[in-house]
Amino acid sequence: MKLMRKLFSFTIIFILLFLLVAPSEARAVTIGPGTYIEDEALDRTNLGYGISYYKSIGRTSSTVRSSENNQTAYYLNAPSTDAVRVISWANFVNNKWKLTTVRELARDFEAKNPGWQVIAATNGDFFDINATLPFPRQTSSGVAYEGNFFKTGGGTTLGFTNDGSEDSIIWANNPGETDFILDILDENKNVVSSFPIKKNNAQPGANETAVYYGLYNSSQKYDTMAPNITTLAKFYVEEGDLVLPNSANDFYGLGVITATTPEIVGEGQFAIYTNNQEVVNALAVGKKIRVQKKWTGTFKNVNYATGCGGTLIDNGVVPSNVNSTVSAAHPRTAIGRKADGSIVMAVVDGRVNLAIAAGAYGDELAAIMANAGCVEAYNLDGGGSSTLVIREDGVLKTVNVPSDGWERTDANAILVVTRKPEIEVQVSDATDKTLSLTVNVIDIKGHPSDALYANMNGEDVEVINGKVNFSGLRANTEYTCRLFYKLGTRKIEFEDNYKFSTTVTPHLFLRVDAIESGVNFNFEVKYRDRDEETNLPVADLIVNGKTYKLVDGKLSIPISTTGPLETLKIKYVVTNSLGVKTIIITNPDSVPLQFIDELLNNNKKLTKFMFK
Repeated sequence: MKLMRKLFSFTIIFILLFLLVAPSEARAVTIGPGTYIEDEALDRTNLGYGISYYKSIGRTSSTVRSSENNQTAYYLNAPSTDAVRVISWANFVNNKWKLTTVRELARDFEAKNPGWQVIAATNGDFFDINATLPFPRQTSSGVAYEGNFFKTGGGTTLGFTNDGSEDSIIWANNPGETDFILDILDENKNVVSSFPIKKNNAQPGANETAVYYGLYNSSQKYDTMAPNITTLAKFYVEEGDLVLPNSANDFYGLGVITATTPEIVGEGQFAIYTNNQEVVNALAVGKKIRVQKKWTGTFKNVNYATGCGGTLIDNGVVPSNVNSTVSAAHPRTAIGRKADGSIVMAVVDGRVNLAIAAGAYGDELAAIMANAGCVEAYNLDGGGSSTLVIREDGVLKTVNVPSDGWERTDANAILVVTRKPEIEVQVSDATDKTLSLTVNVIDIKGHPSDALYANMNGEDVEVINGKVNFSGLRANTEYTCRLFYKLGTRKIEFEDNYKFSTTVTPHLFLRVDAIESGVNFNFEVKYRDRDEETNLPVADLIVNGKTYKLVDGKLSIPISTTGPLETLKIKYVVTNSLGVKTIIITNPDSVPLQFIDELLNNNKKLTKFMFK
């Protein structure tokens, strides 16, 4: 029999150990010619605002590489709304493109946009990494932010709608462009009026307007512009806020008009020459103006855009040329969208330790994006540029392993940004089983506020008229509350957690037993205090006017010390979330007698009448 019990115990232990160490079933996703098998999902992190991150350990197989290849991928999921925006950001210093790490690009955005916060970021477009262009370091395709089109020319381009719709990404190869446009801005950079510019660095015709700016030559030296022409009027920006002469047909200029007699247009300067009287009437010294091209067609209303590389997934299908556009196993960065419009940004490690991170070809990268649920996906700049940054505990940190051994500087980044709402959440009432909260929205910062919800103890409750109630809670327990709103079926949670506690279970005082035993009086307090809100075990016991201390709720006093038992009181302290309270009970050995005693004392006249 003992042997059977030992065998049974050994079998149970073996089964438990197997369950603990046995790997969970891997998930395989095949799309087109590529497959990704995800073995582990690590470091799952809720970053707030509907943004989440995790690290994926898996294997890819490919039409190019016959064997399975170990991969380490990093996924970032985010909504694309007006409140939680996916944007493109570049850094410009002294009117030039400044290569900057992704983390520093995030900090640069925050410094120039007070109140906004970067929650996550990846590197963006390919760029002039070797500085071979006359105007070096610029991105390969366009960059737009908040209606500022820093560059519009060339290549495949992604626009982010940030409208909460399913069509959160717009793609185009060489989006259509307008001619140059002259915008007149107010002090808040809002467009007051706009005029077409028909010529650049060429004399305007009748009723036309031209912009003049210098260019960088093949030696990367700036060639000034000296237009020697006569026009109806001239307006000169001598020290622009930002002037980017990207090419002969791609220019961005922002600044205040400081003169009306320009002769030479130098670095950081541009000029407006016009034969249009309406433009003349609108311009003057002190006016802030902007000159740029804008996109047309599907990109007409796009305010945020970046360039990209090849298409990985198009409407759920992998293009046949995916391995010709992404044609080697390197670290990769990609961006895509799910069917519900949420955006996925992914980085795949490579080059450092091929045993755990082999890098990816195009079909492998497509499968990695499909594993995240993408129905549309695009390749971004990779190699040493591949970087994923998240904000965790208030700190921006890089989570992947950059293959250069350090974070490479890039021409632009894709940032996920939001503004933190100002909300006060306070307890209006608490019991041992319920919590009632008051939610005061001070400034929602663009987030939807018409249907706020609160989550606590696994329960979602709508905030109605600034109030929300939770019941069925445990006594003397701290709970975490988080506010959110809904975007379709998704929860968009705010960053802050609020912690509140239920009160303790109320104690129940019963009596003090007083038993005469031989030469002693033995006292013992009887009570229930599950959450220990009282000091009854060491409370004061007042016997015949003299105070003693209970020890573990008991006390023994010689009768010779007390004499006959005439008066008895207990004095104890209650401490809970409502504060501190001292309670004194007379005649605690009998609650009914105590009630009668109080009744008689408080109604002496009635007593005299009744027993007269």
